[in-house]
Amino acid sequence: MDSLTARFNKEVFSPYLDLLKAEYRFHHQFAHAKRVWEEKLTMKELVQGPYLEKSQTYEPGEPLGKLPLHEKTIATIQTQLNERPLYKHQTDALNLLLAGKNAIIATGTSSGKTLCYQIPILDDLLRDSLPGLRAIIIYPLNALVNDQLNEWEQMLAGHDQITFARFTGQTPNSQREYEERLKVTIREQLTDQQFTQQEREREVARRLEKQLQSEPRNRLNHRDAIRVKPPQVLITNFSMLEYLMERPVDAPIFENARLKFLVLDEVHAYRGVQATEIGLCLPFVDGRKDGYCGAGRRS
Repeated sequence: MDSLTARFNKEVFSPYLDLLKAEYRFHHQFAHAKRVWEEKLTMKELVQGPYLEKSQTYEPGEPLGKLPLHEKTIATIQTQLNERPLYKHQTDALNLLLAGKNAIIATGTSSGKTLCYQIPILDDLLRDSLPGLRAIIIYPLNALVNDQLNEWEQMLAGHDQITFARFTGQTPNSQREYEERLKVTIREQLTDQQFTQQEREREVARRLEKQLQSEPRNRLNHRDAIRVKPPQVLITNFSMLEYLMERPVDAPIFENARLKFLVLDEVHAYRGVQATEIGLCLPFVDGRKDGYCGAGRRS
Protein backbone atom coordinates (compact mmCIF):
# COMPACT_ATOMS: atom_id res chain seq x y z
CA MET A 1 0.00 0.00 0.00
CA ASP A 2 1.30 3.46 -0.87
CA SER A 3 2.20 5.83 1.94
CA LEU A 4 -0.08 8.79 2.73
CA THR A 5 2.44 11.19 1.20
CA ALA A 6 2.72 9.12 -2.00
CA ARG A 7 -1.07 8.91 -2.32
CA PHE A 8 -1.43 12.64 -1.67
CA ASN A 9 1.10 13.40 -4.40
CA LYS A 10 -0.55 11.04 -6.88
CA GLU A 11 -4.24 11.66 -6.14
CA VAL A 12 -4.26 15.33 -5.08
CA PHE A 13 -1.12 17.28 -5.93
CA SER A 14 -0.47 15.89 -9.43
CA PRO A 15 -4.07 16.50 -10.62
CA TYR A 16 -3.86 19.99 -9.10
CA LEU A 17 -0.73 20.68 -11.14
CA ASP A 18 -2.54 19.49 -14.27
CA LEU A 19 -5.37 21.93 -13.54
CA LEU A 20 -2.93 24.82 -13.11
CA LYS A 21 -1.11 24.00 -16.34
CA ALA A 22 -4.38 23.72 -18.23
CA GLU A 23 -5.65 27.05 -16.91
CA TYR A 24 -2.51 29.12 -17.52
CA ARG A 25 -0.68 29.07 -20.85
CA PHE A 26 2.31 31.10 -22.05
CA HIS A 27 3.07 32.38 -25.52
CA HIS A 28 6.33 30.93 -26.86
CA GLN A 29 7.87 34.43 -26.78
CA PHE A 30 7.62 34.31 -22.98
CA ALA A 31 9.59 31.08 -22.56
CA HIS A 32 11.63 32.53 -19.69
CA ALA A 33 8.50 33.54 -17.76
CA LYS A 34 7.07 30.06 -18.33
CA ARG A 35 10.27 28.47 -17.04
CA VAL A 36 10.29 30.64 -13.90
CA TRP A 37 6.60 29.87 -13.30
CA GLU A 38 7.12 26.12 -13.70
CA GLU A 39 10.00 26.22 -11.21
CA LYS A 40 7.48 27.41 -8.63
CA LEU A 41 5.11 24.50 -9.27
CA THR A 42 6.51 22.41 -6.45
CA MET A 43 5.07 20.80 -3.36
CA LYS A 44 7.12 23.18 -1.19
CA GLU A 45 5.77 26.30 -2.91
CA LEU A 46 2.13 25.29 -3.29
CA VAL A 47 1.23 22.95 -0.44
CA GLN A 48 1.06 23.09 3.32
CA GLY A 49 0.41 19.75 4.91
CA PRO A 50 -1.06 17.33 3.94
CA TYR A 51 -3.54 17.57 6.79
CA LEU A 52 -6.02 14.88 7.72
CA GLU A 53 -9.69 15.73 7.97
CA LYS A 54 -12.51 13.35 8.70
CA SER A 55 -14.64 12.90 5.59
CA GLN A 56 -18.40 12.86 5.71
CA THR A 57 -20.29 9.62 5.38
CA TYR A 58 -23.52 9.44 3.42
CA GLU A 59 -26.57 7.25 3.77
CA PRO A 60 -26.64 4.37 1.28
CA GLY A 61 -29.29 4.55 -1.45
CA GLU A 62 -31.26 2.04 -3.46
CA PRO A 63 -29.33 -0.73 -5.23
CA LEU A 64 -28.54 0.06 -8.87
CA GLY A 65 -30.59 -2.91 -9.97
CA LYS A 66 -33.77 -1.40 -8.51
CA LEU A 67 -33.45 1.82 -10.51
CA PRO A 68 -35.10 2.02 -13.96
CA LEU A 69 -31.75 1.86 -15.79
CA HIS A 70 -30.59 0.08 -18.94
CA GLU A 71 -28.54 -3.02 -18.17
CA LYS A 72 -25.51 -1.52 -19.93
CA THR A 73 -25.81 1.59 -17.77
CA ILE A 74 -25.81 -0.56 -14.64
CA ALA A 75 -22.74 -2.50 -15.80
CA THR A 76 -20.85 0.70 -16.65
CA ILE A 77 -21.63 2.40 -13.34
CA GLN A 78 -20.80 -0.70 -11.31
CA THR A 79 -17.36 -0.62 -12.91
CA GLN A 80 -17.01 3.10 -12.15
CA LEU A 81 -18.03 2.59 -8.51
CA ASN A 82 -15.90 -0.53 -8.06
CA GLU A 83 -18.96 -2.25 -6.57
CA ARG A 84 -19.56 0.59 -4.05
CA PRO A 85 -23.29 1.35 -3.59
CA LEU A 86 -24.79 4.69 -4.54
CA TYR A 87 -25.65 7.19 -1.82
CA LYS A 88 -29.23 8.11 -0.99
CA HIS A 89 -28.90 11.65 -2.36
CA GLN A 90 -27.66 10.14 -5.62
CA THR A 91 -30.56 7.71 -6.01
CA ASP A 92 -33.06 10.41 -4.97
CA ALA A 93 -31.68 12.68 -7.71
CA LEU A 94 -31.65 9.83 -10.23
CA ASN A 95 -35.30 9.00 -9.58
CA LEU A 96 -36.21 12.63 -10.28
CA LEU A 97 -34.10 13.00 -13.42
CA LEU A 98 -35.03 9.61 -14.87
CA ALA A 99 -38.68 10.66 -14.48
CA GLY A 100 -37.96 13.76 -16.58
CA LYS A 101 -37.99 16.22 -13.67
CA ASN A 102 -35.48 18.92 -12.74
CA ALA A 103 -33.12 18.59 -9.79
CA ILE A 104 -30.64 20.61 -7.74
CA ILE A 105 -28.02 18.50 -5.96
CA ALA A 106 -26.44 20.36 -3.01
CA THR A 107 -24.18 18.08 -0.98
CA GLY A 108 -20.63 18.03 0.37
CA THR A 109 -17.38 17.88 -1.54
CA SER A 110 -16.59 14.48 -3.13
CA SER A 111 -20.12 13.22 -2.49
CA GLY A 112 -20.69 12.02 -6.06
CA LYS A 113 -22.73 14.90 -7.47
CA THR A 114 -21.28 14.36 -10.95
CA LEU A 115 -22.71 10.85 -11.19
CA CYS A 116 -26.17 12.28 -10.53
CA TYR A 117 -26.26 13.74 -14.03
CA GLN A 118 -23.80 11.44 -15.79
CA ILE A 119 -25.96 8.38 -15.19
CA PRO A 120 -29.21 9.78 -16.69
CA ILE A 121 -27.33 11.16 -19.70
CA LEU A 122 -25.56 7.85 -20.28
CA ASP A 123 -28.78 5.88 -19.83
CA ASP A 124 -30.69 8.05 -22.29
CA LEU A 125 -27.97 7.72 -24.93
CA LEU A 126 -27.68 3.96 -24.48
CA ARG A 127 -31.42 3.61 -25.07
CA ASP A 128 -31.38 5.97 -28.05
CA SER A 129 -28.01 6.72 -29.67
CA LEU A 130 -29.35 8.73 -32.61
CA PRO A 131 -27.00 11.62 -33.54
CA GLY A 132 -27.59 15.19 -32.44
CA LEU A 133 -26.73 17.27 -29.41
CA ARG A 134 -28.39 15.71 -26.36
CA ALA A 135 -26.62 17.19 -23.32
CA ILE A 136 -24.78 20.43 -22.52
CA ILE A 137 -22.65 20.49 -19.36
CA ILE A 138 -21.54 23.96 -18.23
CA TYR A 139 -18.60 24.73 -15.94
CA PRO A 140 -17.30 28.06 -14.61
CA LEU A 141 -13.61 27.21 -15.33
CA ASN A 142 -11.77 25.61 -18.25
CA ALA A 143 -9.73 23.50 -15.85
CA LEU A 144 -12.96 21.86 -14.63
CA VAL A 145 -14.06 21.35 -18.23
CA ASN A 146 -10.81 19.48 -18.93
CA ASP A 147 -11.29 17.31 -15.86
CA GLN A 148 -14.86 16.47 -16.88
CA LEU A 149 -13.68 15.55 -20.38
CA ASN A 150 -11.40 12.93 -18.85
CA GLU A 151 -14.27 11.54 -16.77
CA TRP A 152 -16.51 11.13 -19.82
CA GLU A 153 -13.64 9.49 -21.70
CA GLN A 154 -13.41 6.85 -18.98
CA MET A 155 -17.17 6.35 -18.74
CA LEU A 156 -17.69 6.05 -22.51
CA ALA A 157 -14.66 3.82 -23.12
CA GLY A 158 -16.91 0.90 -24.03
CA HIS A 159 -19.58 2.93 -25.83
CA ASP A 160 -18.05 4.19 -29.07
CA GLN A 161 -21.48 5.06 -30.50
CA ILE A 162 -21.80 7.95 -28.01
CA THR A 163 -19.77 11.02 -28.96
CA PHE A 164 -18.53 13.78 -26.67
CA ALA A 165 -16.44 16.93 -26.95
CA ARG A 166 -15.06 19.95 -25.15
CA PHE A 167 -15.70 23.40 -26.64
CA THR A 168 -13.79 26.22 -24.92
CA GLY A 169 -11.38 28.94 -26.01
CA GLN A 170 -8.66 26.27 -25.90
CA THR A 171 -10.37 24.00 -28.43
CA PRO A 172 -8.36 23.87 -31.71
CA ASN A 173 -10.03 24.99 -34.93
CA SER A 174 -8.98 22.04 -37.09
CA GLN A 175 -7.32 18.64 -37.07
CA ARG A 176 -4.11 20.25 -38.30
CA GLU A 177 -4.06 22.72 -35.41
CA TYR A 178 -4.88 19.92 -32.97
CA GLU A 179 -1.92 17.87 -34.20
CA GLU A 180 0.38 20.90 -34.10
CA ARG A 181 -0.50 21.40 -30.44
CA LEU A 182 0.23 17.75 -29.72
CA LYS A 183 3.62 18.17 -31.42
CA VAL A 184 4.43 21.13 -29.17
CA THR A 185 3.64 19.04 -26.10
CA ILE A 186 5.73 16.13 -27.36
CA ARG A 187 8.68 18.41 -28.12
CA GLU A 188 8.51 19.76 -24.56
CA GLN A 189 8.67 16.19 -23.27
CA LEU A 190 11.84 15.61 -25.32
CA THR A 191 13.61 18.78 -24.17
CA ASP A 192 16.06 17.00 -21.86
CA GLN A 193 16.84 14.15 -24.26
CA GLN A 194 19.83 14.09 -26.58
CA PHE A 195 18.63 14.13 -30.20
CA THR A 196 19.77 15.70 -33.40
CA GLN A 197 17.12 17.93 -34.98
CA GLN A 198 16.29 15.24 -37.52
CA GLU A 199 16.10 12.52 -34.88
CA ARG A 200 13.91 14.71 -32.69
CA GLU A 201 11.40 15.33 -35.48
CA ARG A 202 11.28 11.60 -36.31
CA GLU A 203 10.59 10.83 -32.64
CA VAL A 204 7.91 13.56 -32.53
CA ALA A 205 6.24 12.04 -35.60
CA ARG A 206 6.40 8.55 -34.10
CA ARG A 207 4.89 9.61 -30.79
CA LEU A 208 2.23 11.70 -32.53
CA GLU A 209 1.09 8.75 -34.62
CA LYS A 210 1.03 6.51 -31.56
CA GLN A 211 -1.04 9.02 -29.58
CA LEU A 212 -3.53 9.58 -32.40
CA GLN A 213 -4.04 5.84 -32.76
CA SER A 214 -4.67 5.42 -29.03
CA GLU A 215 -7.18 8.26 -28.68
CA PRO A 216 -10.88 7.44 -28.26
CA ARG A 217 -12.73 7.48 -31.57
CA ASN A 218 -15.85 8.99 -30.03
CA ARG A 219 -14.08 12.13 -28.72
CA LEU A 220 -14.21 15.11 -31.08
CA ASN A 221 -10.99 17.09 -30.78
CA HIS A 222 -11.53 20.30 -32.76
CA ARG A 223 -14.18 22.82 -33.78
CA ASP A 224 -14.47 21.70 -37.40
CA ALA A 225 -15.40 18.18 -36.27
CA ILE A 226 -17.89 19.50 -33.71
CA ARG A 227 -19.65 21.67 -36.31
CA VAL A 228 -19.74 18.96 -38.98
CA LYS A 229 -21.08 16.23 -36.68
CA PRO A 230 -22.18 17.66 -33.32
CA PRO A 231 -21.39 15.49 -30.29
CA GLN A 232 -24.16 14.06 -28.19
CA VAL A 233 -22.47 15.37 -25.03
CA LEU A 234 -20.93 18.86 -25.13
CA ILE A 235 -18.84 20.20 -22.24
CA THR A 236 -18.23 23.94 -22.19
CA ASN A 237 -18.14 27.06 -20.01
CA PHE A 238 -20.78 29.77 -19.64
CA SER A 239 -18.89 32.35 -21.75
CA MET A 240 -18.41 29.98 -24.67
CA LEU A 241 -22.03 28.84 -24.49
CA GLU A 242 -23.09 32.42 -25.14
CA TYR A 243 -20.83 32.58 -28.19
CA LEU A 244 -22.15 29.25 -29.45
CA MET A 245 -25.70 30.52 -29.27
CA GLU A 246 -24.91 33.71 -31.20
CA ARG A 247 -22.22 32.97 -33.82
CA PRO A 248 -23.53 31.88 -37.22
CA VAL A 249 -20.48 29.66 -37.72
CA ASP A 250 -21.60 27.57 -34.72
CA ALA A 251 -25.23 27.27 -35.80
CA PRO A 252 -24.70 23.71 -37.18
CA ILE A 253 -24.04 22.49 -33.64
CA PHE A 254 -27.70 23.07 -32.78
CA GLU A 255 -29.18 21.85 -36.07
CA ASN A 256 -31.18 18.65 -35.52
CA ALA A 257 -30.35 18.92 -31.82
CA ARG A 258 -32.34 16.70 -29.50
CA LEU A 259 -31.32 18.58 -26.38
CA LYS A 260 -32.65 16.93 -23.27
CA PHE A 261 -30.13 17.76 -20.53
CA LEU A 262 -28.75 21.13 -19.45
CA VAL A 263 -26.33 20.80 -16.53
CA LEU A 264 -24.82 23.61 -14.45
CA ASP A 265 -22.06 22.01 -12.41
CA GLU A 266 -20.35 23.94 -9.60
CA VAL A 267 -23.48 26.08 -9.58
CA HIS A 268 -22.55 27.58 -6.20
CA ALA A 269 -19.69 29.41 -7.98
CA TYR A 270 -22.08 31.63 -9.97
CA ARG A 271 -22.35 34.93 -8.13
CA GLY A 272 -22.55 38.60 -9.06
CA VAL A 273 -21.86 39.51 -12.68
CA GLN A 274 -21.07 35.91 -13.59
CA ALA A 275 -24.42 34.74 -12.25
CA THR A 276 -26.19 37.50 -14.17
CA GLU A 277 -24.47 36.49 -17.41
CA ILE A 278 -25.39 32.84 -17.10
CA GLY A 279 -28.94 33.82 -16.10
CA LEU A 280 -29.32 35.89 -19.26
CA CYS A 281 -27.78 33.17 -21.43
CA LEU A 282 -29.98 30.29 -20.27
CA PRO A 283 -33.22 31.58 -21.86
CA PHE A 284 -31.54 31.20 -25.26
CA VAL A 285 -31.28 27.46 -24.74
CA ASP A 286 -34.45 27.10 -22.67
CA GLY A 287 -36.56 26.16 -25.67
CA ARG A 288 -34.09 23.46 -26.73
CA LYS A 289 -34.06 21.36 -23.58
CA ASP A 290 -36.30 18.95 -21.71
CA GLY A 291 -34.46 18.64 -18.42
CA TYR A 292 -32.35 20.78 -16.11
CA CYS A 293 -29.86 19.73 -13.47
CA GLY A 294 -27.83 21.91 -11.14
CA ALA A 295 -25.03 20.57 -8.94
CA GLY A 296 -23.31 22.57 -6.25
CA ARG A 297 -21.37 22.23 -3.02
CA ARG A 298 -23.14 22.61 0.28
CA SER A 299 -21.01 24.57 2.77
